[in-house]
Amino acid sequence: MKKKIIGYLVSLLCLSIIILNLNLEDVFNHLLRFNFKFILYALISLSIGYFFRIVRWHKLLIAAGNKLILNQCFTPFMASVALNNTLPLRAGDVIRVIVFPSLMSITKTDSASSLIAERTFDLLILLFLILVGFSFDWSNIIEFHKLFVLIFFLILLIMFFLGSTSISRNIETFLEKIKRNKNSPKIMISLSEMLFQLTNNFKFFSKKNNFFPALISSVFIWVAESFVFYFIMLGFNFDANISSAFLVMAFSTLSTLIPSSPGYFGPFHLAAYTSLLMYGYDSDISGSYAFFIHLILWLPTTLVGIIAMLFNPRLFNY
Repeated sequence: MKKKIIGYLVSLLCLSIIILNLNLEDVFNHLLRFNFKFILYALISLSIGYFFRIVRWHKLLIAAGNKLILNQCFTPFMASVALNNTLPLRAGDVIRVIVFPSLMSITKTDSASSLIAERTFDLLILLFLILVGFSFDWSNIIEFHKLFVLIFFLILLIMFFLGSTSISRNIETFLEKIKRNKNSPKIMISLSEMLFQLTNNFKFFSKKNNFFPALISSVFIWVAESFVFYFIMLGFNFDANISSAFLVMAFSTLSTLIPSSPGYFGPFHLAAYTSLLMYGYDSDISGSYAFFIHLILWLPTTLVGIIAMLFNPRLFNY
């Protein structure tokens, strides 16, 4: 309950900071001048991005040893997105891990490990796109360090890829000792079995034929998402390029890690708004953009997820 209250307060604070700096008449005029043909382009990019999200999840579940067709992943995935958009504390992710696996005939551990892998890939690509954006748009800030940062990022990526198998093996050995120890409490044995399956799945994910398709899918996901931001920029007649969209998108997305109300209201808007201010755009058009891009991302995915749930009530047969 306390976390929910904190989340709502954070959202209220972030939105207040923006609204108090806006001239609502100017905001309305900016929205009236928006070129609405770019909404179609943005929605196409959004659809492409979510298609690759579902493909990636499907590939990760297959890598964990499940036999699924792509269609089986669509409804649970979009339902979890809609629930994340409308319920507090990322409830959609929790339901995707605990409730939906029974319908899909997969284990909760497989669902959890795939979710963790998704978030890891997302973080890697978002950090990389921030680096790309900095290199093109704010190169003076990191002129002497960008090559070092790029090399460091690539080293981390390679270490993640090469080290995950050996790390998993060491964790598995430790968990086996717990399971074989007759004095271990039952809860410790159950927990060790779950963690053993998690680490085993990551060992499969780190194999080349699983790792690289997931990585490439992640690139497509976030480049497509960046184009959503870019097309809305064009709709507002911004003098912007795709590297600007990389930065605004990445900062806005990472801001959703901050506790807030359902749908990431507040931190997302403030991150998008602040990013545009740093590019020199005025407060009113930056605020208009922040609210509009959130609506474009939030409304279609929520509607698709709700419709998917309505047509598949068996999802919640837990």
